[in-house]
Amino acid sequence: MRYFNDIIIPYCQKIPDGYSRVRIPKFYGIHYNQSGTLYLRIGNGSRQTYQGSWCFLMIPEIEFEYSISADEEHNYFALGFTGERVQDYVKKGLLSSDFEAIPIQNAFGFRKKLEELEKNYQQHRLDFCVPQLEELLLLLQEARNGREFIPGQLFYQAEDLKKLLQEIRIAPQKEWNFAVEAAKLHISERHFRTLFQKIAGMPPQRFVLRERLAHAREQLLQTALAIDEIAALNGFPDPFYFSRIFKKYYGASPFNYRKEFSFR
Repeated sequence: MRYFNDIIIPYCQKIPDGYSRVRIPKFYGIHYNQSGTLYLRIGNGSRQTYQGSWCFLMIPEIEFEYSISADEEHNYFALGFTGERVQDYVKKGLLSSDFEAIPIQNAFGFRKKLEELEKNYQQHRLDFCVPQLEELLLLLQEARNGREFIPGQLFYQAEDLKKLLQEIRIAPQKEWNFAVEAAKLHISERHFRTLFQKIAGMPPQRFVLRERLAHAREQLLQTALAIDEIAALNGFPDPFYFSRIFKKYYGASPFNYRKEFSFR
């Protein structure tokens, strides 16, 4: 029995590296490039270059051309869908009626959901595919809201920013100067902050604060260092401020958190 007779999924498949195609789709679709360089042209527009994890919402009757090289791993995925239910998605705002390029932060998580959908599709369990498709559209809606669109050709700094995030995770206690970091990438500080939020999901200073508190939390649980010393080691010269902000994040003061959760 088919529970979702108002939707059709014509294809759901991985696209091999080195693939190029020009087409005018008859369906709505999700195209996802997890890594590497993608070249994409929509309608009469110019060809754009996208680096890394981007998702594209394909719309019917709008020509598009895409190309992925054979010398990079892309993990490219394409999914098409149509039917009355899809029109309802458009009317309710779950699915845009315009072409969009959406950066994906949790690349592997998003890819895993696509692979689960593909598995059900290959097993002809189409009723299971519909809730998974709707979950993907909800995730894309969440990624879309509140994020300024940045053309793919301006997003080449993504790998450098990911390296910076790792450096901050290793040494969050440093006095990070993001005007200097922006200058290293040859972009304005405002643009740097916009890109940083797209990669990290939060502004730079909040990311630093989160990582400092995470380091402090580990030291509370794994060492016998005094709380004042832990605060200073993690970039909090004022122990009272440290205690207040730690409680805000973790729901308990540093002293009580250590007492409750340390097994030393």
